[in-house]
Amino acid sequence: MRWKIENSMKINPPDNMKINPIVYSILKKRDMTDEEIIDFLNPDISKLESPFKFKDMEKSVQKILDNVESKKKIMIFGDYDVDGTTGTALLNKVIKRIGGDVIYYIPHRLKEGYGFSKNGVEYAKENNVSLIITVDCGIKAVNNVKLARDYGIDVIITDHHEVGEVIPDAFSIINPKFDDNYPFKYLAGVGVAFKLAQGIFYELKEHKNFLLWQLDLVATGTIADLAPLIGENRILTKYGLIVLNKLKKPGFKMLKEISGLKREIRSEDISFIIGPRMNALGRIAHANDTVRLLLTDNFEEAKRIALKMDYLNRERQETEKDIVEDAIEMIKGMDLKKYWSLILWSEDWHEGVIGIAASKLVEKYSRPTILCSVKDGFAKCSGRSIEGVHLLNALKECDEIFEEYGGHSDAAGMTLKAEKLEDFRERFNESVKKQMNEDMLEGVISIDLEIELEDINEELMSELKKLEPFGEDNPHPEFLLRGVKIVGYPELSSKYVRFLINKNKSNHKVVAFDRIDIYDEIKNKPFIDLVFNVLKSRDERIYLKLLDYKVCG
Repeated sequence: MRWKIENSMKINPPDNMKINPIVYSILKKRDMTDEEIIDFLNPDISKLESPFKFKDMEKSVQKILDNVESKKKIMIFGDYDVDGTTGTALLNKVIKRIGGDVIYYIPHRLKEGYGFSKNGVEYAKENNVSLIITVDCGIKAVNNVKLARDYGIDVIITDHHEVGEVIPDAFSIINPKFDDNYPFKYLAGVGVAFKLAQGIFYELKEHKNFLLWQLDLVATGTIADLAPLIGENRILTKYGLIVLNKLKKPGFKMLKEISGLKREIRSEDISFIIGPRMNALGRIAHANDTVRLLLTDNFEEAKRIALKMDYLNRERQETEKDIVEDAIEMIKGMDLKKYWSLILWSEDWHEGVIGIAASKLVEKYSRPTILCSVKDGFAKCSGRSIEGVHLLNALKECDEIFEEYGGHSDAAGMTLKAEKLEDFRERFNESVKKQMNEDMLEGVISIDLEIELEDINEELMSELKKLEPFGEDNPHPEFLLRGVKIVGYPELSSKYVRFLINKNKSNHKVVAFDRIDIYDEIKNKPFIDLVFNVLKSRDERIYLKLLDYKVCG
């Protein structure tokens, strides 16, 4: 792992800025001006963009209100991931609130695949739906939008994915990546749904408090979807976490309880504890229950669903572990000097879990990775990328290979004939090499700041809290400590090594997750330089999460 240290020393803030020097230094090194730093540290809900900057917002709102007034049925079609299910629950609540007749439809991941499906359109027809609103999907569903219109059903697309060459002939499209008028391009699917809800409430002059209480849904979907936590997303998630921790929705209360969380919910808890449980239904079974969990006012129903999520998440973890182990065995037979990317496949892999398994392999091998589940002559694939490699752009150079594909810079999905996998592997490898250099294959840690062990205390934790919520494009700060001594006896478990470090009479615990391989070196108690995040455990104790280390001397 290569350490990237452009300037690791502290920068003192101007006298007129009352801000901790460590926090100020981190933000300055992330290329923020003093004015941007002030805005970043003080997210303001009143600074959200007007929803009517979307060129199709007014007509979309009016179409919804016309359907509500005339008692025509509306269907929300949402994706099966956390982003899609939270957005579906949000719009369902909003339309019911204004008196609409509304149902929802979530596609079955394994039977229907990703996107606005034919089955969903047929379901809408059978249920006499007049208007479909998509959430987190639809921007490439040219054929199925046409089918809906042929049935006399209008379609409003709300999505945040990249636009294809052909635009669906929908009644309207609300997508920041499609609309040049809208300034913030990085809303998650639930964020786009929230903008539509804002437009509805504005038009009806409804009191916005009801909508603000739904920001727990927006924060959960935005963080789980790895949307950049900057700009509007930072405002929505900052306020959304406040709402989430009020635990007004039985579903979130039960999820927190069953997950064993005792303290307040943070962004990383959504990423690693709550989000995976919510996603487990869509990966292993059906995500309808995820929406039910978010809509129910019944604590017993919420507990039943949360327990089911917890069980399926454990099943998902075991399945993921098996896939990763299989993939590592395959990689051992590959020439990694030749392959700057990894494309692997098996008939035994569960297509609902390959994406998260690909993420684990990206962490281990520092290469864009695509895993494929092969069945009946077709490969359904899910990919994850590394910093600096735009995955969707790399796939565009292979687009004639695919039956269908789509995604973002960091993650994508695709379907192709199994006979084309070898060709895909070679073509994709050549494509990503154009975006890479050899240093990227090592993996890079970008260090924010060098600090001293005595700097790490409750006061620093309080100041770092002002940078929350952490996530995509606003990562936990990565600190450097030099010349610390390992003391005492390291603790070894099946999942981590824990040890104590000392310098100048200051001590702190370090936890190295998934690094039991370092135990033999650590137990010799060397002096080390280490790169780490400073975090709090579930019982609110400070610890250092090891990212990398080097033995001194």
